[in-house]
Amino acid sequence: MIKKTTLLLLCLISLELCAQKSYDINNRQGGLFFSVGSEYRITPIYSMDASLSGFVPVSVDLQNSGVAFFYAFDYFVTKNLSLGFSNSIRYDLHMLPIDEIEGDFGVRAADKTFIFGFHFYLNYHVKVFENSELFIRLGKSFLNGGTEFREKASFYDDNGDLLASLFTQEDFEYQPWNFGIGYKKNKVSLMLGAYTTSVTNYFNDGSAFIVPYVQFKYNLGKL
Repeated sequence: MIKKTTLLLLCLISLELCAQKSYDINNRQGGLFFSVGSEYRITPIYSMDASLSGFVPVSVDLQNSGVAFFYAFDYFVTKNLSLGFSNSIRYDLHMLPIDEIEGDFGVRAADKTFIFGFHFYLNYHVKVFENSELFIRLGKSFLNGGTEFREKASFYDDNGDLLASLFTQEDFEYQPWNFGIGYKKNKVSLMLGAYTTSVTNYFNDGSAFIVPYVQFKYNLGKL
């Protein structure tokens, strides 16, 4: 039993050393790495005078802030430049429904759902110490996937009789730029970044919409 335990520990130590060596700054060109992590999105920044795009049945701040979990793939074209893709997921606010509330007063629980994000980015790394480095990120993201809903609009004549009802498919998806600056040591990285865009389904006047975030990522190894 002791021999088996010792052998298992030696195997785990060997794998860990190999993983660290494979992620060495001078030994990663041409390597594809798999990571997992979490991201906290801080309350969005936008003008208080921004014009809402019609009736928006959601809290813009709540839907775009909170914790997301993700997995990521990073391929190093050179030892300094990497191409990356990550897929994030959150369980968060979908919308604040007002239907099915009868009478003058009432409440109804908010609808929540799984919300997905897809991120494509470039990272450029600069070595600052023996096992650590700084990096900057430029990318394009697709946020709020899975937030589709149907909207109904009814039309009446002058007598108040219903002429027709129009149903349309809507969502809260948008495609911001992704900027960030981070610090990495061995297999752990921390980054401060922001999603920025002027085109969302929340506003119709081209107002800047910025979602700052803090991200933690842990590299599980080379594929």
